[in-house]
Amino acid sequence: MISWDPAIHSLGIAEMDQQHRWLVEIVNHMDSALDEAADAETLKSILDELIQFAEFHFFTEEHYMRRHGYPDEAPHREGHHHLVDQLLELKRDFGPQDKNQARGVIQFLESWLLVHIHHADRQLADYLRARGVK
Repeated sequence: MISWDPAIHSLGIAEMDQQHRWLVEIVNHMDSALDEAADAETLKSILDELIQFAEFHFFTEEHYMRRHGYPDEAPHREGHHHLVDQLLELKRDFGPQDKNQARGVIQFLESWLLVHIHHADRQLADYLRARGVK
């Protein structure tokens, strides 16, 4: 479970912060569903929601990068595409017996999301704030 702390996790770009918080909520929802012994279809549905929202969020960030000429756009965008590819692969391979796999997915996502927010997205946010984006 990720505990959202605005003092630690917020980047000062309202739209990005709202979307990051929602990504955390989806990951936490999957974690809770596992704790409650949800069936595989429920877990797969949450994974679908996560994939769809992640794609939307990445589109938002990539729009900011293009609009403001972010110099590290290519590697940042590549990180987004790599995660979506990993999520789609996990979804494809996900089966009813794979609750342990789902727990591994959650641990991976928690780690990836926090590292991405605190490093790549923080650099992007610093760049955007310097250009007046709030």
